Amino acid sequence: MLRKAVFNLSRRHEFLVARNTAGKTSCKCISTTNAVKAIYPDTYADPRPDRKSYFDESDTEQDSLATKMVKAAPNTFTYSVFYDPVLYKFEKMILKKGKGALAKKILQDALTNIKIAQLKKYHAASPEEKESIEVDPLVVFHTAIENASPILGLTRVKKGSMTYQIPHVLSEEKRFFLVSTWMLKYIRSNRPKNEAGIRVGNELLAAYNNQGTTVKRKQALHKSAEANRAYINIRA
Repeated sequence: MLRKAVFNLSRRHEFLVARNTAGKTSCKCISTTNAVKAIYPDTYADPRPDRKSYFDESDTEQDSLATKMVKAAPNTFTYSVFYDPVLYKFEKMILKKGKGALAKKILQDALTNIKIAQLKKYHAASPEEKESIEVDPLVVFHTAIENASPILGLTRVKKGSMTYQIPHVLSEEKRFFLVSTWMLKYIRSNRPKNEAGIRVGNELLAAYNNQGTTVKRKQALHKSAEANRAYINIRA
């Protein structure tokens, strides 16, 4: 009944305009307002997938949720202890043509290969060197993403007949997008000799050690930004 009421409410703001073109009559639907898509009232609170926020006593917004009705969470939300938002975003970057199971398998194989490679290195090292070897693949993944993420970027601005490349600080979303795009583009560019999971794992390990093609692209971008630092005051 609620869906039917919302549909009827949105139709009140719509009307049909008949247009006669070359002897043919066509109808176009024009709306004076946006259609109401939400089925929840404004008093309902949005769900929050971050588990830590529910245990933070200093968060006043969470205290107010105790007295409010909360909307149903989408199926993409999870409160599992194994959920990692950065890992989830990277999995979606691997995804192609809707093959989510294949993207998940590629990422799992990459983390497995990282674990195996680090364990081999750990057991072959001396007792003093073992303390500096990280065997957790999630820590290796996050460190690799952080090492390969650029801080500065370039924006092309045209002033008259001249085109300038202006350095600027990148946002967190843009940094992650660039490093993921560079890494996956390099992995997909050459003729594959190994499986996709092995190639992703090797590139993550290289970035973890501040090596590899992705880290070189970051360094080249920083050099270009430093070379164009004289144009930093130019406004778009």
